[in-house]
Order: sequence, then C-alpha cells, then structure tokens
Amino acid sequence: MLRFLTFLIFLSFYALDQHASAKYYSKGKTKLPFYVLVKIPSGTCDSEYLRTSGVCVASNRACTRLNGTESGTCAMGYGICCLVTLNCATSPEVVKANGTHLVNPSNLKNQTSCEFQLPRPPGVCQVRLDFNNFNTSLGDQPFVGDCQTDTFNIVGADNTKYLGPLCGNLTGQHVYLDYGNSNTISLFNYISQAMGQTWDIKVTYIKCDSPDKAPPGCLQYYTDPSGTVKSFNFNGMQQLNNEDYTVCIKSQPGMTKITWNSCGGLNDFFITGTGAIAPPPGTDFPPITNPVSGNDCMYDWVMILGANKYCGNTFDGPVT
Repeated sequence: MLRFLTFLIFLSFYALDQHASAKYYSKGKTKLPFYVLVKIPSGTCDSEYLRTSGVCVASNRACTRLNGTESGTCAMGYGICCLVTLNCATSPEVVKANGTHLVNPSNLKNQTSCEFQLPRPPGVCQVRLDFNNFNTSLGDQPFVGDCQTDTFNIVGADNTKYLGPLCGNLTGQHVYLDYGNSNTISLFNYISQAMGQTWDIKVTYIKCDSPDKAPPGCLQYYTDPSGTVKSFNFNGMQQLNNEDYTVCIKSQPGMTKITWNSCGGLNDFFITGTGAIAPPPGTDFPPITNPVSGNDCMYDWVMILGANKYCGNTFDGPVT
C-alpha cells in the first residue's frame, strides 16, 4: 500500500471584483432614473445545488448558451449563477466555461469511455482539477497497484509525462495541469464494468499572471501554512503504481522551514517496494516492516527535497 501524508487543502476561487447599484437623481418633484452599467465578473459562484460552485454569467440566455442550469444569483444579485455540467453525452465533451463540472452519466454502462477536452483559453497557463467526488474500481473488480479495469488518464499536460493512470478513490484530491506548449489537455475516463462508479470533477482555468498559479512542474500545490497531503487513492487503501509527480508548498511570510510529521493514524504511512533484487513479473514487492530511508528505498518512496527518500510502514520523522 502506498499511503503517505503531507497536505490536503481544498481551494475555491472567487472573482467578484466589481459591482454597482442603481440610484435616482431628484430635481424638484420629478425623479429621473439613473442607470449604472453593471459589469458581471468572470468567475465562479456558489450554486444553490448541494453547495456546488457554478459560473457567474450576465443572463439566463448566457447560461443557456453554455448548456447550463440557473442556480441562484451572483455579483451582488446582478448576475446568474449558472451550473454547467458535462456528463459524457457526446464524445468528446469540450469544456467551454470556467468552473464546469465533469460528472458521470446517470445511466452509466459497461465499457463507458468518456473524453473531456480542455482547449486553452487566451492568457491561460494552467488548469486545476478538483476531485469533489471520484470513486471507481468498485464491486468485484478490485485492483492491486495497477489501474486496469477503470482508468483516468491525462494527456497533453506538460507536467504529467510520468504520471500513470489514476483510479480508485480520489475524492478530495486536486491536480494542477501545465499547458506548456500544448493547446489542448484531454482527460480520458474509462469504466470497464458499471458498478455505481461516480465522479464530479471541477475545472478551473488559471491565467498566466494569476497569483493562484502553481509553480512550474507542480502537480499539487498547497498554499495554507499547515495541512495534510495524501497519496492518490489513500482513501481506497491501495498503492497506485507508476506515479511520479511533485507536490509543492507555498512559502509563507516570515517562515523559513517546513516540518513533516506522521498524522498518527493507523497505516498513515505505508509504502512497499524495497530490496536489492526486483521480484519476478507479476509478483508483488515484499512488504517493509520497519522505517527505511535513503538508498534502501529502491523502487517506491517519498522524497523530501533537501532531506532524503523515505519508505516503509512508518515515517521516520519529524523531518524539517
């Protein structure tokens, strides 16, 4: 099992930077209406539907053009909070609006293949995916290490070249995807056998000059001064093989160090795969029964920059 701790933060982005109100000018007994042009900011909003974020637009017509559903108001009541969802109705589905949710179809069938295309908008360098809900590989289709029956693949991002397929329980996770020189990032979600798998992935485009942009190469990025990092499918209690990625923490004013500790839960750190000789193909790596670090972690590990490589079933911390 690959289970390691570091940080789990859920970020929300809001862009309510301008608003205005209507006033009346009175001269004598006559009141003349004075209209103020209201600019509806482009950003996310709080939908009335199960606390899901939507897209703030100017009118019902704008929401209809996005194939969305009106769900409350935004921009001080002048805008419409539009809930935009794509559910594999066509292939590929093209994401046109910031804040779109990629969701499973209500009539999920065997051998379902969903492709979502994220064209690069002008001035955008990254896209963030928030896995509000993601649970696959259910029922009698368990997996050990390799995502085989159900797979989620990311294609076209500059920082996912060494990231293997994802599967299992990713609820609460997030990723930042760098466009690099690419104009389109594609997401492929394949379900082998329908057993109630569900997903709800929020898409947030991030402009090149945005303070929310993650450093280049960071698949995950956390900005709070404390928190928890979990490996993919930590909730599913199974290690995912062939995952090579970087987790970054934003430096805080006046702080010069980061301390990493075990969270203290049962099997909160458990990474297998060590030994001088690799096992035969199709054979699991032997379990590790004690803390291991450095060159003894030969196949699977967590590396803390400036410190060491760590594996085993106990984290050899705290590490600063």
